[in-house]
Amino acid sequence: MKTYTVSVRDIVETVLLSGDIDNRYIKKGRMQEGSEIHRMLQKRYGEEDLSEVTVRRSVETDSYTLTVQGRIDGVLSYADDPIIEEIKSTVADLERIEEPDPIHLAQAKLYACLYSAEHQVETIRIRITYFGIESKQSKHFDQTESSADLELFFADICKRYLLRLDFREGLTNRRDASISDCVFPFSYRKYQKQIVRRIYKAVEEKKNIFINAPTGSGKTLNALFPAIKLLPTSGNGKLFYLSSKSTQKQIAENTLRFMQDKGLNIKTVTITAKEKACFLDHPSCNPEDCPYAVAYYDKLPEAIQEILTDTSIITAEFLQFYAAKHKMCPFELSLDLSNWADIIICDYNYVFDPFAALKRYFDDTAPDENHLFLIDEAHNLIDRSRDMYSLSLDKQAILNAKRSVSTHKKLAKSLRDINKFLLEYKKSCEGETCFSIEALDDKLYGSLYRFLNAADSFLSEHPNKQTDDYRNIFELYFSVSRFLTLYDNRSDAHHLFYDPAEDCLKLFCSDAQEFLRARLKKGQSGIFFSATLTPLSYHCELLGGDREDYLLDVPGIFDPSHFMILCDVAVKTSYRQRESYYPIIAQHIHAIVQSRICNKFVFFPSYEFLLKVREEYEKRYDDSLLVQKRYMNESERSAFLAEFEEAIGITAFAVAGGVFSEGIDLVGERLGGVIVCGVSLPKVCMERELIRAHFDAEEKNGFDYAYLIPGMNKVLQSMGRVIRTESDIGYAVLMDERFSFASYRNCLPPHYDQITTVRTELDLIGELKKETEEHG
Repeated sequence: MKTYTVSVRDIVETVLLSGDIDNRYIKKGRMQEGSEIHRMLQKRYGEEDLSEVTVRRSVETDSYTLTVQGRIDGVLSYADDPIIEEIKSTVADLERIEEPDPIHLAQAKLYACLYSAEHQVETIRIRITYFGIESKQSKHFDQTESSADLELFFADICKRYLLRLDFREGLTNRRDASISDCVFPFSYRKYQKQIVRRIYKAVEEKKNIFINAPTGSGKTLNALFPAIKLLPTSGNGKLFYLSSKSTQKQIAENTLRFMQDKGLNIKTVTITAKEKACFLDHPSCNPEDCPYAVAYYDKLPEAIQEILTDTSIITAEFLQFYAAKHKMCPFELSLDLSNWADIIICDYNYVFDPFAALKRYFDDTAPDENHLFLIDEAHNLIDRSRDMYSLSLDKQAILNAKRSVSTHKKLAKSLRDINKFLLEYKKSCEGETCFSIEALDDKLYGSLYRFLNAADSFLSEHPNKQTDDYRNIFELYFSVSRFLTLYDNRSDAHHLFYDPAEDCLKLFCSDAQEFLRARLKKGQSGIFFSATLTPLSYHCELLGGDREDYLLDVPGIFDPSHFMILCDVAVKTSYRQRESYYPIIAQHIHAIVQSRICNKFVFFPSYEFLLKVREEYEKRYDDSLLVQKRYMNESERSAFLAEFEEAIGITAFAVAGGVFSEGIDLVGERLGGVIVCGVSLPKVCMERELIRAHFDAEEKNGFDYAYLIPGMNKVLQSMGRVIRTESDIGYAVLMDERFSFASYRNCLPPHYDQITTVRTELDLIGELKKETEEHG
């Protein structure tokens, strides 16, 4: 028999919640004020009154033991004629409240039922007390209930809640039965069984595992299969499949769909960003602006039951369809469906970002569960996590807000004071050099908090929410609030400086590993996998791993003779040398084009570099080039890749680390080779220098952490476009003498040891012709 425990508030809201979504601004101090009001009113209680009274009651059925528990705000006159008091603070005009809210009344009735049963009271009074935050006045609603009526009410609430438990249990039982019957859907490829076993072991031991697995090793299935098999042992834990790219999320959905066709019965929901999911041009989550927010909670139970009955893999497209059908917000619907889902597919930020993470699973009040985190293309999370824990205050936003509230004295003064400090920081910058700051000046710190307090009142009282003035203060309020929250919780890896180029005050995180590690503790295990987690120790450290965690470097599974790697040491691409080498680079690219007729990518460290070589190339040769634009929308990217479907002999110029160097599959003759022009080191800037200094201070090689490994990661991603299946044949030419240096070679995985160094154009042509003769 399974045991479930639920609070009075949760059971009432689950069964009776109704009404609209309304995320309009509410004064932030009001939650704290509400708690203070409870304490203030309870202090007025006499000797015959009790506060914070704990009650509990269990109900047994053939299938479950359901325990309902909670704390009563007040039991007045408990010895003689008890009154169960439920206290609610409100910003509403008390005169307009003509009857208690049904949810508040239901909570009070449940408390009264639990209390009367425990103390054998035949009749009991219920009081809902509303306290006006602004007026400081109270209003009471009293009614008397018999214990018999309360018992009927309690039984009805429990019955309706148990029906939902039955539905959930039915889903869980069918899931567990299908998982029990689930077998690996293919014959194991080379090393695949070992990967799956190591993941089992890591999860069972509640450790993380970091897997560097080459293309073709079945990374998605390798991670999903053992995680799914272990779901029945995870209690209320979810399986989070995390990726930064929509293509990878689709691969996960397709893999689950394939497993479903083989008999797996599991519920999966994909969460898409609110801005993408929203039916409106700009999200505005309230019943006045959005028809999909109206009566959302009234429609929710029926919609959830229908969706979970109709489908198992709830993609963004499914959500759009059902949300339109029921006229409901698709984003909120995805979040509510996640409560019922076994697998949640979403972006990294819904787990790791301190300001975007799903509160229902990861805030301080959420219980620690046996969640499993599957982190796809995990190398991307290092820089993404730095971004999550870095924020800035834009000087122009301060000025815009100041102009918007010139007549609001407190608000305008706080903004003037903030701007004064930012102006001083800006003047302290020498030319374009950033100005480092040890800590916020106490006066600036105080001005920022004074702005929040003044803006809090302004936003809660402003009559027109659609004006530019309101939006300027609204957006700045959240920028400052987040900035101060992060500042107050900063680590030793945070650095404060003023950037004159962007005209802002920055709080930059050079290393987010301690924050990632803390979030991983909210679950059971993290399974990190990518084809470019080289070196593994570096990625384990920066992604929040521990010394006891598992590292798995999977050897190459394809015939290395199918992939020729040439190192062209005649080329130098360092920033100081590259200009004199543009002609040689263009000449060598042309030699490769002529020597091996196939589709090929040429990847460059930056768009500026690309344009310079393109200019030199087109001056010399008549070859047609396909060139990545600096900014491309989805349809333009699709059209670009479609060229590889229709022709042979395409030479495409693109940027390493961009949309075409990662996450695309051009198998067979669609892609025969890549030319990687330069080691793709990140551009020298304040942030990269802070990363370097941070790790130098820890007596590590800061250059490797800040530049070398991230740059070579882009190189590996570019190289990984060529061999996607065991029948693919192709080449990679690494153009830069630094690719022959030991420190750079050490960043390549062991299965890329078939590197041939070429020193002249003739050597380059000769090796390519040899490869053509061998493989045709």
